[in-house]
Amino acid sequence: MIESDGLREAIPSAYNLISANRAIGYTLSSAIADIIDNSISAYASKIQILSPPATYPILKIVDNGQGMDQTELDVAMKFGGNRDCLSKRSAADLGRFGMGLKTATLSQCKCLSVVTRKNGKLIGGRWDLDFLKTHDMWEYQTINVKESMELIEGTILEENPSMNGTAVIWEKFDRLSDKDSGGRNNVFAYELDKAINKLELIFHRFLSGEEGLNKVSIEYNGNSLEPNDPFLISKYPDYSKPRDIPLENDFIRVYPHKLPHPKLLSKEELSRLTLGGTTTLLESQGFYVYRAKRLIDYGTWFSLAPKLDKTKLSRIQIDIPNSLDHIWSLDIKKSRTILPQTIRNDLKNIVDISNDNSIHTFTRKARVRKESYPVWIQTKKDKTVQYTINTEHPMFYSFQQVLPEEQKLQFSTILKFISSSLIGIINQIQIDFQNDLRPTASDEDVDYENNELKLQIKTMIDLGIDDATIAKCFNFEDLGAILVEVREGKWTKKTDKI
Repeated sequence: MIESDGLREAIPSAYNLISANRAIGYTLSSAIADIIDNSISAYASKIQILSPPATYPILKIVDNGQGMDQTELDVAMKFGGNRDCLSKRSAADLGRFGMGLKTATLSQCKCLSVVTRKNGKLIGGRWDLDFLKTHDMWEYQTINVKESMELIEGTILEENPSMNGTAVIWEKFDRLSDKDSGGRNNVFAYELDKAINKLELIFHRFLSGEEGLNKVSIEYNGNSLEPNDPFLISKYPDYSKPRDIPLENDFIRVYPHKLPHPKLLSKEELSRLTLGGTTTLLESQGFYVYRAKRLIDYGTWFSLAPKLDKTKLSRIQIDIPNSLDHIWSLDIKKSRTILPQTIRNDLKNIVDISNDNSIHTFTRKARVRKESYPVWIQTKKDKTVQYTINTEHPMFYSFQQVLPEEQKLQFSTILKFISSSLIGIINQIQIDFQNDLRPTASDEDVDYENNELKLQIKTMIDLGIDDATIAKCFNFEDLGAILVEVREGKWTKKTDKI
């Protein structure tokens, strides 16, 4: 045991410590989400996000929750709050360290103002880094009623003077562009739009009013946020049975999900799933970890599996209670977790099954060809492989025979050129698939795969190749029906002809 002669106070510099904590790593979306967490924990049913026109960017996040009295505001403005972060909390409590309000705000700007009303009394407080730099004290500024009223102008708290609730106001965004105020406002508006997209994902279960949750309405400048369900359960019900995995004195619940084949998804659904094209299905596959039904972490396999194009439809939902925060190493931002070692094997088995389902969706969509005359010939040597066009294929051979002698050599040269360019196009195709781009005809309503097949068959018929030889090239069960359609000039899309 280390003995001591006594204790000496070592109060840190308020300005230096708070300034250092600004670099924790919040994004704009995770910072706003932290404030919304407080609103939901205060039983708010309506939350406003407002960015009113101003010379410099300003953001207001306002709710109709319980509001705070002076004692409660003192605790809210205190770094770390008054509660043991490891103590038992309400199952619906989205808070943890008592730091979110301050660290989230000051990660984005230099001035945090809080105006709150409870039982008809309006009070306010402020942390301002410019003021703190001069007065280096662990004391926040109070805001009088007149200024408090000005700060809640245009919000639900102004509209209803008897309403309880809280407004969080962010000012002095010093980390935006250094250009003129117009430049900063444009950058801020762009970043805010991206953040709103993510908030529709993070809080989608609250926005939809999932069973067991109080439905929350969130508006951005008067427009309602719409829930962005990453599993598309409402349109494509998932019947995977959830599994409960014991963990310490509690448990987590795991739901395997699989998205439909991309060809079955609309452009709007793909856009929502990829957050407006800022990510891809390849990148967003993986675990979706929810704490108290609020999305915390997503788009990771926690090193249990690689991200492959053929597994990009696989997404696994994990619901964890806030009583297990310490086991998942939840960070202050509530945006990253670390998978507990004790359940890695359990989750690995679930991942393997879920990914197999994704792979099966792609393989069963593919038309299996058993060709006697393949279009491409594969030649393996050591650890390399080469692909060349099969010049003995009836289509190529028949066409070459009708050419004049001087053009036969030219045709052979063209086929060799196409073969030599194959590797480059394969690499591009792989990149396109990883970015969720899919081959299609010029008209998206045309069945590209079937039409390509019919076009090949029609070409062979025009070259005088008999049905028996064609059958050896395309050994499909429904080939007879396809041959009839081709001869009758039927196209997949009624308005087109072959």
